[in-house]
Amino acid sequence: MLLVCALVFGLAFFFTVSQGTATPAEPTLNKNRWKKMAMAMLAYSDLNNGTLPLAFAPNTTTGGWRWNAYTPIPANWRSDQDAVRHSENAVAWANSIRPQVIGNPNALEVATYRTLEFVGAPYSSPNVPYDKSNMVMNGMLHQYSVAAVAKPERLPLLWQGSGDVNLAGFAMANPTLQCPNPGPCVFNPNGPSQPGGSNTGAWLWPTGRVNGTTYTPTAIVTHHGITTMTVDGSLVHRLIGGDENDTQSIYDPFAEYTSTWRPNTMRFCIGQGSFSYPCVFRPDNLFAQ
Repeated sequence: MLLVCALVFGLAFFFTVSQGTATPAEPTLNKNRWKKMAMAMLAYSDLNNGTLPLAFAPNTTTGGWRWNAYTPIPANWRSDQDAVRHSENAVAWANSIRPQVIGNPNALEVATYRTLEFVGAPYSSPNVPYDKSNMVMNGMLHQYSVAAVAKPERLPLLWQGSGDVNLAGFAMANPTLQCPNPGPCVFNPNGPSQPGGSNTGAWLWPTGRVNGTTYTPTAIVTHHGITTMTVDGSLVHRLIGGDENDTQSIYDPFAEYTSTWRPNTMRFCIGQGSFSYPCVFRPDNLFAQ
């Protein structure tokens, strides 16, 4: 089941969840892994005219983009996908930077977190072993120039955008641009991200099951906040959830939480006209009070 709602609702995906426990603080190992991933993404941009990796895979059948789909990691592990789909998966961010992180395939995971599995994914018959991920890419930076980021020391590049879980076999971009059409897809503060595209972005949040019971990850995972890797490669801990009903922090992605710290809405900011994108993840955000 896929629910796509811009502005106030997320994209709901259904998983099965295996048991695990989350730790209150991230071990140094996780921090070192994540910093290496951020450095790998910046190394990618150095080799690609200063442009960051694709946040999501292309759809070669339609010529558009798989902006609302999770990307298999590695690209070819799914035995129910053909070689064409594997090649599409290969150019999305978590796969395109793999050459820089060979030897550490689960660099995006937190070993003690719960593991979420897509219902119907071929986990019992993978082509190759699959990876896990907790850190996600800021999808507003899809194909975006590092030099064009207003505040690289503050803008999230990677963040704990899947909550207190690891995704088994998949990586994601969160939030994401909406780019169903053929052609380039790039953040535009005062217009759609592609001609004829949507006038807004969208955000995703997984929903799963633990022993048959529906489970939605919490957004707050470490010391009342989340870990973020910024565009300049810095690792920063951000406090979030200052007000359960209407948080005002310039670094809080979400505008509203449930009483158990599940996100209800993401905070969006409107530019010129009616074009609206997630505030904390906009490349043009100056992070001024």
